[in-house]
Amino acid sequence: MSRGLALVSGRFAACIDPRHGGEIFSLVDLDRARHVLAGPPFSPEEPDPDDLGFEAWVRAYRGGWQFVGPNVGMPCVVNGERHGFHGRASTASWKVESAGPSEVVLSWQGQGLALRRRVLVDSDGVYVDVAARALDAAVPLLVAEHIAFGVELLDPEVTVELGSGRAYEWGADGPFAPPVDPPHWPDGLLLDGRIERVDRMPERADGRLLTVADLDAGCVRVRNRVRNLAYEIQWDGTEWLRHVWLWREEHTVGGPWRGRASLLVIEPASVPHDRGLAHALERGEARLLEAGETASYRASLRAV
Repeated sequence: MSRGLALVSGRFAACIDPRHGGEIFSLVDLDRARHVLAGPPFSPEEPDPDDLGFEAWVRAYRGGWQFVGPNVGMPCVVNGERHGFHGRASTASWKVESAGPSEVVLSWQGQGLALRRRVLVDSDGVYVDVAARALDAAVPLLVAEHIAFGVELLDPEVTVELGSGRAYEWGADGPFAPPVDPPHWPDGLLLDGRIERVDRMPERADGRLLTVADLDAGCVRVRNRVRNLAYEIQWDGTEWLRHVWLWREEHTVGGPWRGRASLLVIEPASVPHDRGLAHALERGEARLLEAGETASYRASLRAV
């Protein structure tokens, strides 16, 4: 089983764990000597491949940057296949196809799919190429990129910049589809029915979960003006990633987090909700790959 890998360029150093979803569990901006991504406020457990629930995923969470799929959100069963929270591929062991000083290619097979993930660091940023191929039959799937920024970027405040999209707050009871006529970013429709500007975080003490639906472009910029730091996430193919979730957590979540976490998760996703693949299929939101069909996208993170 492959150990952790380190990729280094003139600007960034990225640490990747093929044994845990091929995730980027650490990213350092060498020019600024800053940790870009969040880490958890607890010592995470090893992932259990047989426990597909939300709690198990959280206990093994290490912050960083994960590929999420073939399911996004809650566990479910589709065509007799059990899909775990955020998909089996997010915590499974990936095979290292090739590895060099600044690039690694990983692969994973399961649930009728062959996935390939290439991570490259260079002087401009971190680039991730993802390809999914259906094997012997048509396969439905959802995907997301789960990128968590940490306190070195967030303190004392960040502003989130993105293009046009319908913005609204949601929680455990939804809404799980965009409300009728929500405002466009940077305004958002809150759970209590108010509309207010939501691009500054934290605008309140605890945190907030937002969806910006039906984006016109795949780009989010997170800017800390006090520290003169800014990073931009871009992705192509909004056919894949049409929405983005924004979760700002500020010392409220219990369990293994113990109310100590400060992070902002930027999650370009196939769907605007966390109900999972079965729910998305009922609503016609899932991507269907025919046998032998391949689809791909690129995501990147750059300093700006």
